[in-house]
Amino acid sequence: MDKKTFKLFTLLGLSVILGLHFFEINTNESQSFSITYFMFEWLPLYLTWRMLFAIGYR
Repeated sequence: MDKKTFKLFTLLGLSVILGLHFFEINTNESQSFSITYFMFEWLPLYLTWRMLFAIGYR
């Protein structure tokens, strides 16, 4: 995979994760604001896509 495609892939992945997270907050408000839920459900996804994003832009 070339660098330009990798950058596009990571931006797309990060935007999909953000969209899914906002959709879940809008549909399931009671559980979505729990810090433990965020740490185990969403934080690993954000960290992974952020790491890929950083690798793509180095």
